[in-house]
Amino acid sequence: MGLNGLFCVDVPLRNYSLTHSLSVQTNYSDMLNRVEPLKNELKALEVEANENRRKNDEMLSVIAGLERSIARYKEEYAVLISQAQAIKADLAAVETKVSIFVVECGL
Repeated sequence: MGLNGLFCVDVPLRNYSLTHSLSVQTNYSDMLNRVEPLKNELKALEVEANENRRKNDEMLSVIAGLERSIARYKEEYAVLISQAQAIKADLAAVETKVSIFVVECGL
């Protein structure tokens, strides 16, 4: 008779140790089987993240180039506007001179 009147089976300590060891190894194997797909997914995500970083760097470079172009075009536009205003002023001066000439010559 064992504890509380129940029958106890005497399990030698070394059998328990072997059973426990097999149980631990089985649990570890199961854990590895669950972790492996996660490791693979992590690697894939890291590769994707690196590709996205590379693309981001490329886009930042393109944006910087476009910003430089816009700044250059703004400067060119300002020069063209200034030239257009100068041409208008010259045209107004010529019109004034022509009007004075027409009046003086009685044409």
